[in-house]
Amino acid sequence: MCGVPRSGAFGAAVAAGAVLSGALIWPQPSHAGQWRISPSVSVNETFSDNATLANESSDRNSDLISVIEPGVTVRGSGGRLNLNFDYGLQQRMYLKSTRPDSLRNKFLGGGDVELWENVLTLQGQGSISRAVVNGQLPTSGSIAADDVNSATVRTFNVAPIARHHFGTWVETESRVTYSQTETTDPNTDNTNTLTEKAQVNSGTRFSVLKWALNADHSREATDGPRGDTRQLHVDSTFTYVVGPRFSLIGGLGYERVRSPSLQKQPTGL
Repeated sequence: MCGVPRSGAFGAAVAAGAVLSGALIWPQPSHAGQWRISPSVSVNETFSDNATLANESSDRNSDLISVIEPGVTVRGSGGRLNLNFDYGLQQRMYLKSTRPDSLRNKFLGGGDVELWENVLTLQGQGSISRAVVNGQLPTSGSIAADDVNSATVRTFNVAPIARHHFGTWVETESRVTYSQTETTDPNTDNTNTLTEKAQVNSGTRFSVLKWALNADHSREATDGPRGDTRQLHVDSTFTYVVGPRFSLIGGLGYERVRSPSLQKQPTGL
């Protein structure tokens, strides 16, 4: 979701610049069982002759930006817990700009914990990143201008997952996922989504006629005026194994969508 450099007049306006960067990384990460914890510190100096992404008819503003970013990377698996994430705390300092020095959080990761062996798992994911606000305006991936036409986006989701095997006949999985997205852009709505999913598959006993049933229902609510979006999807697939190299496959589905962004609300097979 981060902005990328664009080609054309705007891209050419920010192409000139010089980058001096360095990184100091601990050579011996900490280990505990199957856990790997790697701290790091990076220092970046960036000069740009167009730090505000001004177009050809506007005055350019040069600036020198210093960035210090301590961080940590965690990769671990122990017992019934798995955890993987990258986190960085970025201090930005401007030499000439009227923009105040700022701190930024960067995060990407997730994990899961098995609450009941082979039956119940709790899973979670999250991220903190920058996203483009308006795709029709100039953007840049450069440190010197990545706060122009961009905003911080924070997302997370958490889901309990239940699985059950009815012998070799049927396998089931169901989950309820709650997710949230927040942004610092005042013109973009924050969203909360609740999704329920259920899946039923034929077990290994079904070697000739295999089947699967899936259903999911979701509701997305925003803090803006556009209203909620609801979706219901149900589908089934069937596979008849004629021989080792030939099978017949068929399926049937139903959907119902209620969204304020659609003029026609899809409903039916």
